[in-house]
Amino acid sequence: TPYVLVDTLRTFPVALMGAAFPAFAASHRHDPARTVRLFERTLGAVFVVLFPIALLLVVFSREILTLWLGAEFAQVSAVLMRLITVSVFLSCLGRVPFALLQGVGRADLTAKLHLVELPTYAVLLVWLTRAYGPIGVAACTSIRALVHLVALLALSRRVMPPPAGTSSPA
Repeated sequence: TPYVLVDTLRTFPVALMGAAFPAFAASHRHDPARTVRLFERTLGAVFVVLFPIALLLVVFSREILTLWLGAEFAQVSAVLMRLITVSVFLSCLGRVPFALLQGVGRADLTAKLHLVELPTYAVLLVWLTRAYGPIGVAACTSIRALVHLVALLALSRRVMPPPAGTSSPA
């Protein structure tokens, strides 16, 4: 149930990526420095819009769930809602470097990343699910979202041109 509420956060980055993806693709080919600016602005916009909402959902998860579904449900599900919120927020941020990589024609990098992540995620998911139930699933998803975001940002940095006045990385 908390997932249904929190998942609505994805609406903003999904809509934004509809404009960002073709902008990344076009600018990468003709003006790579513009691609960097677009990427930074898009990532900043997603962060600025969603962070306050995610923070409120994390801090007031118990109160929100109490108003929505009652105190008993809130007591059991507040931690779950917090973890889901963290996971969805990180996933929303990850949509920006994902769109960049796709837009500049490096879908191979995201595919390879998914292949590398899958076995580790599967093992961690089974272990945390057995140990902690739904909380373990949510924790595993949050861990995966964080690792995925960091990896996507690192890969994005590799495909973008270096800042003016510096040499490209080896």
